[in-house]
Amino acid sequence: ASYRKGSSPCAFPNDNYVRSILEDPVGQLWLSHTDGISMYQPGKDCFFNIHIEGVTICAMDADPDGSIWAAGTNQSLYLIDAKQKKLVAEYPGPDFLKTHVYALCSDANSDDLWLGTMENGVVRFDKRKRQFVESISTEDGLVGNVIASLLMDRRDRLWVGTESGLSCFDPASRSFTNFN
Repeated sequence: ASYRKGSSPCAFPNDNYVRSILEDPVGQLWLSHTDGISMYQPGKDCFFNIHIEGVTICAMDADPDGSIWAAGTNQSLYLIDAKQKKLVAEYPGPDFLKTHVYALCSDANSDDLWLGTMENGVVRFDKRKRQFVESISTEDGLVGNVIASLLMDRRDRLWVGTESGLSCFDPASRSFTNFN
């Protein structure tokens, strides 16, 4: 099968540059791009497009309840209700965010969502309180401030891929192990 962009409700998004792909807990595929976010429903063989004005979405993460978190080029964090297929909240970033977000990672054992930025290190967002909490950068021990990838491991450590190497951050002890 081949899908083309167009104006039908099930059409592929108008932007072919897919920035990230995410599978949610119920098996739906989410694509991020310069027009916003699209959800592909394999059973219905259909795309559902959610337009977000003025931002290229670069990173997404899913909560166990199916909520989708998204961020990109405008210093805001977005919450998508996957069941209703709509944007439900925008959280404008604080002064310490000031840059694009290229990676997102939830901590399954806390309410933390980690954001990897283009030049300001890692930012922590508390999902329960719905607020940005802190920024962690090279000044704190991170090996680099340009973040490409994030992963929370089974031991609750945050692995951070940067332009200068790899950092392993232990939030409990606030310590870093750097590989570069």
